Amino acid sequence: ALASCSRFINSSGPVLLDPTVSSLIISEPSSASIQDCLLSCWSRRCAAVSLLRASRVCQLLFVEDASRTAGPPRSHAWRSLGSEAGAEVWKAVDIDSVIESRRLNITHEFSNSSLGRSGSIQQLTVELTGCYRIEARGAAGGYSSFAGTAGGHGASMSGRFNLTAGVRLSIVVGQAGGPAVDGNCGGGGGGGSFVFVGGVGGRLLVAAGGGGGASLLKNGK
Repeated sequence: ALASCSRFINSSGPVLLDPTVSSLIISEPSSASIQDCLLSCWSRRCAAVSLLRASRVCQLLFVEDASRTAGPPRSHAWRSLGSEAGAEVWKAVDIDSVIESRRLNITHEFSNSSLGRSGSIQQLTVELTGCYRIEARGAAGGYSSFAGTAGGHGASMSGRFNLTAGVRLSIVVGQAGGPAVDGNCGGGGGGGSFVFVGGVGGRLLVAAGGGGGASLLKNGK
């Protein structure tokens, strides 16, 4: 028990976790002391413990690795370990780094498929309730090989949004503008990129315009 105690520090308050962390709390009854509770946590590699002295119940908090894939159903939830009156809370000395390294951090990237007007609406269903950063970039405009001018870059827009699990997002990624077909015309304009809640025509979250096509005299903007 003495060896295990050096791996933990006494917490001045409860340990709080948000739904981006996959966690589990297990209760062990008939714990005689905090030393027994810490020894059990140390042997099972838990992240924190709480001892309810009045009921002699030891609660063990486990943090699972969800950095690449979401954890089991119901493991992503708001949790509070040691919020009861009279609870004694200890946590692993490296609990903060463990939580950050195991926190859900999945990036979904959508791209266009070709030039011109062809393309499709892509969709994503939100797995977990939380705050998400969404970034959209408009497609570049077409160039003119005849005039040696380049198409303009598309705009880039981003924002953070609170989304509920089960919400469906529709993503429209702009297609790049086509190049000039002869010396008397410019390149095509790039398509805009948009993210909607629900289907296209639903609540618009992010919009980014496409770049302008190159002209005979100037680069696109």
